[in-house]
Formats: sequence, C-alpha cells, structure tokens
Amino acid sequence: MKFEVLSEVEFDTFASNHEQSNFMQTSMMAKMRTNYGWQKHYLGVKKDNHIIMAGLFLSKKRKFNKYEFYSPHGFLGDYHNQDVLAFFTDNLKKYIKKNKGYILIIEPYIIKQERDIDGNILENGKNNLDVIKVMKTLGYNYLDSSEQTKWMFCLDTNKDEETIFKNMRQNTRNLINRSLKNCLYIEELSYNNLDLFKKISLNTSERRNFSDKPLSYYQNMFNSFKDNLKYLVVKMDLKSYLDTLNREYSDVTNKINNTEDNNKNKGKLKELNVTKDSLMKKIDECKNLLKDNDNIVLGGSMFITYGNEVIYLISGNYKEYMHFNGPYFLQWHMIKYAIKNGYKRYNFYGISGNFDKSDDRYGVYEFKKGFNGYVEELIGSFVLPISPIYYLYKFIDKIKKSGNS
Repeated sequence: MKFEVLSEVEFDTFASNHEQSNFMQTSMMAKMRTNYGWQKHYLGVKKDNHIIMAGLFLSKKRKFNKYEFYSPHGFLGDYHNQDVLAFFTDNLKKYIKKNKGYILIIEPYIIKQERDIDGNILENGKNNLDVIKVMKTLGYNYLDSSEQTKWMFCLDTNKDEETIFKNMRQNTRNLINRSLKNCLYIEELSYNNLDLFKKISLNTSERRNFSDKPLSYYQNMFNSFKDNLKYLVVKMDLKSYLDTLNREYSDVTNKINNTEDNNKNKGKLKELNVTKDSLMKKIDECKNLLKDNDNIVLGGSMFITYGNEVIYLISGNYKEYMHFNGPYFLQWHMIKYAIKNGYKRYNFYGISGNFDKSDDRYGVYEFKKGFNGYVEELIGSFVLPISPIYYLYKFIDKIKKSGNS
C-alpha cells in the first residue's frame, strides 16, 4: 500500500463512483471552502496503483499558528478493513503533523444504525457500531454529534412515479394534487437573479428566527457546484389561475341554476353554494394579487445533484402564500426529476433526530415524512489528536465554558 497526495481528477473520479459518494467529498466543495480561507488536500491510499481509500481534507489556521484538519462527510473507504484504515490513519498523522496540524476531525458518510420512517432502530437492520470500537483503538475520540447534518430523511427513487406517489401519505397526495390545480410553475434561477432566492431565505429566517446566509454564500455555491446545483423557485401564474377560477365559478353557478330547489336536492344545493362562496373568495384574492403583478413567488429551494442522490438542501417560503401548496409542488417536481434521471434516492436532508411532537423542528420532519421514506442516522464524528496543542485547546475551551456558566 502507498499513501499519496492525489490530483483533483484522481480524487473526483474515485469519489464520484464510491458507495459513500456525497457532495461534501468533492472538488466542488473544496472550491467552495477555499473562498472562506480553507486549504484543500486530496489524500489517499493506493494498492496496485488503484485508490482504495481517500478523502478531501480541509485545513485552516487556528491559534498558536497551528492548523485544524477536517474531512466533512469523509473520508471514503471501507471502515471495516482495519489494515487499510490503520495504514491511512498512521500516514495522515504524519502528513498533518508535517503541515503544522494539531487535530483531525472526520465525519464518515456511513449510517450508525438503520432506522425506519418513525426513527425506530430496525431489529435486524445494518449498523456500524463496530466501526466506533475500531476507530477508538486507532486513537480517535468518538463524538455522537457532527458539524454537518447527522440526521436525514431519505426516499428511495428506484421505482416508478405511480408507485412512489401511491406510497405517500394521503394528506401529502391531496396537497400535491391541489397544488397542480393552482397554475404553479418552476423557474430555475441564474447567477444574476440569486437575490430573489436571498429575499425568500431572509423572509423565512426572520419569521422562523434562525440566521440566514449572506448572498455571497449562495453565489459561491453557484460558482462552485455549477451544473450540480439548482436554485428553483415556485411561481404562480395569476392570470391563468383567475381564468381557471372563473370557469369553475361559472360551472358551479350553472349547476345551481339547473338544480331544482326542493327537499330532495337540499343537501346538494347547500354543497354547491358553499363551493360557489369559496370560489368567489379565491377570485377576490386573486384579483387583489393581480393589482401588483401577473405572477407571484411562493418560495424556493436549493438542490444539489451528485452521485446517486438528489439533495434538498435549503428552502424558504412566504407564509402568506403557503395555502397554495408551493412546497409540495416543488418537492414532487424534484422527486420526479430524480426518478427520470436515474438517481437512486431523494435526500430530504436535515431533520432534528428528535421524534417528540413537542420538538420545535418536528414539523420539518412531519412534512418530509409525508412523502414516505426512512430516517437515516449518520455515525457522527471522530477526533484524532495530532499535537499536544490539542489538549491545550481543550483546556482553554473548558475554562471559557466554566467562565460563561
């Protein structure tokens, strides 16, 4: 076995075909991170001139002129092959020490324990608990947490549209069907109009009380991931929607006029009049919206397509338009995209991992759960001390925390 610094092309070729392939372990993410002061390192192990284990490692200067090394959702390899794992770890220590590093943090893109849609551990499911033991013997400290997303909700898309739609919850299917009647359409944003997505994300962050990312972040992601990234917004064609409502209103009015008013038809007429009143309210709402524009933006999302999956990464929506079901329209649009383009799974990405309904983020999980699928818990992170400075850092952090308590 040989430890080598890999070229970008070598690494990308290996990573894109690996079973643990993910957008964090790409030269695209390396490019993104270099915009924020990180340095990139492509390191791997070769046997018979073939890469058998590798990773993107990022480094950034911290205190005392020492560097933190970090492999987001990496590295990529067989964590059950202890010989290769030990060889890679030993050589990583030497490389990092040589490059003034004091710590290595990795976050393998492997599951901890296989779970079902409700987050329950499957009795006979796969797990990588043995990996934790092996990593500890190699000197890694285990953290059951992660800087990157640790809990995800995923949907396998190696089925046809009809089957996947049929397997969704009834309420989710109903909301998708309603959205299809609202004259909605998808627009993909270019670099020059990413400010539209920024407006959506800012509005959502202020409403839900979380920190929004700056426009430069969305621009950097666009430039780094290029064809592997999509900023999609859901818009509503108000003129077409008004035409649809007027036709429906006319049809209901005709039915009322052609239905004899007697005891036999009392229930039917009542139902028709309720529908008529509801349509009139929608028509009035649409006319008010039309005073400003011919269309409105309901919300938008950022997606990454890489390896075997489509990843739903960031989204935002305008609360006042949520009743038009834009999020359901957009999710179904991209699920169909994943099916059509041969992606094996649709990754709804982050959930809290807390399945108690009282949890603040339970609504996010419930929304994603409606599309059917399963919960995926990644293994967490491992910290490998490289230099005694690591323990000094820990001591300083401990003092800071005790001072703030």
